[in-house]
Amino acid sequence: MRRYSTSGWLAWAGATLVAAGIAGALGYSYFANRLAPIPQRPLRIGFEPNPPFQIRTENGVGGLAIETVNEAAKRAGVRLEWIETGTSSDEAFQKGLVDLWPLMSDLPERRKRVHFSRPWMINSHVLLLRANSATPKRNFVGHIAIFKVALHVRLLHGEFPQAQAVPYSDAREALQAVCRGSAYAAFLEKRVAMTALKEMPSECGSTAIRVQMLDDVVLKTCVAATFEAAGVADRLRSEIGGMYRDGTLAVIMAKYSFYGLDDTWNTYELMEAAECSKRLAWGVSALAFVLFVVVVLTVSRHRQKQAERVLRESEERFRAIFQQAGAGVAQISLEGKVELANDRYCEVVGHNREDLLGKGTLEITHAKDIREQLAMLPKLLSGEIASFSTDKRYT
Repeated sequence: MRRYSTSGWLAWAGATLVAAGIAGALGYSYFANRLAPIPQRPLRIGFEPNPPFQIRTENGVGGLAIETVNEAAKRAGVRLEWIETGTSSDEAFQKGLVDLWPLMSDLPERRKRVHFSRPWMINSHVLLLRANSATPKRNFVGHIAIFKVALHVRLLHGEFPQAQAVPYSDAREALQAVCRGSAYAAFLEKRVAMTALKEMPSECGSTAIRVQMLDDVVLKTCVAATFEAAGVADRLRSEIGGMYRDGTLAVIMAKYSFYGLDDTWNTYELMEAAECSKRLAWGVSALAFVLFVVVVLTVSRHRQKQAERVLRESEERFRAIFQQAGAGVAQISLEGKVELANDRYCEVVGHNREDLLGKGTLEITHAKDIREQLAMLPKLLSGEIASFSTDKRYT
């Protein structure tokens, strides 16, 4: 009778596991890189003004999405021709105006007519409200300003089915509507909202604005293409993945992100999750994946350190912009307490920052003005009124 030792079996199993992992990695690499040939003609790619993703500059077009895709195209040997279509991404594809779109939300109904690469960015959404305005409930029926994109109307009504969407051609116009009281809030993509706050419209004056996160409104966005140009979209996405790994993408994102490190790293986590699931689908074992991560981290460590330094500087720039803004800006919690306030806001209310932080807004409101404010809040919450303005004294 032939006997097998436990140590021998474990050695055989380990060798098999490693071999399977290597074979899976090689198989994935082979099939993942079998992309369609790149057309020799320039490919039309859509442009729509939407800071900070797509903006007009003195030299043409720029922005987070454009700079990223241009760098990916350069690496892939793809020639791009940016075209301002004057339409949404959906309509541009339907009319045959473009071959590609740099950043488009991947929705099930769109896949019937458009090819989507793997995601390369997460888009979260926020509400911009006056500092003394309560967060609207789901049954809110007032006016909410939005950037004029059909998808935004759909997303807004998913959160507030009875709200009246008021479209604007520019995020700053939507913010102005909030400042002057013609809209109760502005519903915007987070990066767009922070760009609008950075360039606070003069009409807002000393109006304090707060940001309310909408945790349920998060979209995965991709490079989109016609089915004929699907291979190019996938190749561009592959190059963007390489830009993530060597730190180039972090540097680009730091130029256009105004609110800290979390934004960039959340996007990176999405990209890594997509990469992992793809490799697992080809049978890459856990051991092979760990070895791959170790190698990647070792090679790119010094570049990631550089990227982290740039990101820290970006965060410091945003804090400086926040503090030096001409308008009073404060972040108020759901409990009505001041969490963050710039110098101008402190001047308006007549308190220093140390006294304000953690203090409720009612605590610094003159006693004779509290009753009017409390009387208006139930009407706002019920949707009876969309907004109100008042002369308010502080103590």
